[in-house]
Amino acid sequence: RRILGSQRGKASLSPPSKGSTAHIPAIFDWLAALEGKIGAQASCSSRCGDSSAACSCRATCEKLGSCCPDYWSFCVKVSPSSGTLLGGRDVALLNVTFETGLPVTCRFAGTTETQGYVGPDGRLHCISPLLYELGLVSLEVSVDGGKTFPWSASWSSVHHNKVPPAEKSTLVNETKWQYYGTPGTGGPLTLTWNPDGLPSGHVHLEVWGYDEKGKPYSDNWTAEWKYLYSLQRNYPNTGQFSFLPVPSARFGGWEMGALRISANGSSEGQP
Repeated sequence: RRILGSQRGKASLSPPSKGSTAHIPAIFDWLAALEGKIGAQASCSSRCGDSSAACSCRATCEKLGSCCPDYWSFCVKVSPSSGTLLGGRDVALLNVTFETGLPVTCRFAGTTETQGYVGPDGRLHCISPLLYELGLVSLEVSVDGGKTFPWSASWSSVHHNKVPPAEKSTLVNETKWQYYGTPGTGGPLTLTWNPDGLPSGHVHLEVWGYDEKGKPYSDNWTAEWKYLYSLQRNYPNTGQFSFLPVPSARFGGWEMGALRISANGSSEGQP
């Protein structure tokens, strides 16, 4: 089978003339090249969403019975299938297993790359990044340092108000947060979360700012989520954190933002 992928098969891609004897070896070259080409089209490696005359790598192939033999090995399912656009969700590939220690690169929406890992059970995991779009986006996976991305899945990026309550943090006494700094409103602020939602003994608590630039609804209207600073690094994942806010002249111009809690394995301000 190795001969099918050799350069010999490219020497003659048209069959020899009828009755010829001098070009008999070229017959095998032509057949080998043709079989190799058909074999490549019959694989879903890096081809999820495409189809060929031989078979299909589209999701509809499951009902039509036209899937390529390795469709379920490369066009994979993930769990969970959605997460907040702010990122930080641990996503596992369900169809396949890998050897531990492989260099995992995950690419979301065709452009944003993050580093993944292979768990003790052989499941490959990706960490969703900060995304500037909602809805279904592509998720591609590489284990060769980002040279090729044979595995593909779909990931749903949702607004953070739409995620399940167990995945949200809670502002204790939300009114106090909203009117903090006004007369009669001060003191420590408290934040709680579900510690089981982050498989980490310690977490980072970060402040991110949101801003929009340009003329609204024009081509130059852009949005920006920007890491501002950390409230606490390597904080025990107890599910509760209290702090006393301090005014900051450097970041006083930011009027809207979010607090992000991430596992301590992530770097500071990682998108």
